[in-house]
Amino acid sequence: MPRRKGTVIHKLPRCDEPRLEQFPYDHKIEFRKLLGQDREQGGVIAGHGYVFSVLIDSKPFALKMFKFYDTSDGRDPLTDDENRQVSDEIVEAHCDSFYAECRAYGRIKEKKCKRLLAVPCYGFLHVAAEEEERLYELFQVEDWNRQPDEHRQKPSDRSPFRALVKQLVEDDPPLNPRRMLAELRQLKKIGVHPMDVCMRNYKGGYLVDFSIAWTMPYFMTRFLSQRQLDSRLRRDLIDFDDLVKESGVRTKVRAATEPIIVRASETTGRITSNTDDIPKLRPRK
Repeated sequence: MPRRKGTVIHKLPRCDEPRLEQFPYDHKIEFRKLLGQDREQGGVIAGHGYVFSVLIDSKPFALKMFKFYDTSDGRDPLTDDENRQVSDEIVEAHCDSFYAECRAYGRIKEKKCKRLLAVPCYGFLHVAAEEEERLYELFQVEDWNRQPDEHRQKPSDRSPFRALVKQLVEDDPPLNPRRMLAELRQLKKIGVHPMDVCMRNYKGGYLVDFSIAWTMPYFMTRFLSQRQLDSRLRRDLIDFDDLVKESGVRTKVRAATEPIIVRASETTGRITSNTDDIPKLRPRK
């Protein structure tokens, strides 16, 4: 759901925690470079959004700007009965890639872990829709998945872009599988399951992308058997082993033998853990 013009929101998503705080800034964003994109036939392709090297108040950051989300995309995999049990607000808060990252980083900040678990995120911000034309002129970026009726509006009336401000990481040191696995274990222990562990989602040896993460409590768990849930959550560990194998790094570190600690009742969907008290999911008024 796009933010209404003039609405001031200090934490997102607008449902129960975890939520991410807004990034404070007062000055214009200077776009310097489009990062990590594949160019095809003179244009740019992207998954859930685009990442730019920017200056905000003269300080360097990575700015991830997200495509707009259609709630029907999150409802398509559900049965009719499952769809009746979930509100649009919850589907959007859990499936929209922008909100998925807000929830993941919100949980990481909430737990205040001693070790660095991911490339730091400093908060969200909104970018004026008027920047759309300039981004196309500079970087040939044009696919934002806007609703068709917005294209008929003047830029000042369109929904603003949603974005996350992250630390700019420009180098990639050799992989450290033991440290990386320890961080992945800790993420899963606090209820953040990345669901897309692969080389492209690491930068500087740390995870940088949580756009399809399951951060507990997650609505889909209520529709899965315990066996199905364990299989879904174990996927991160299997993918981690594949990542290390493909990297060519010689190591005895293996992830796929790690136990899954999250438990969900097949009937109620309540989430429990033997390490953390995860809050019950409720729509936020």
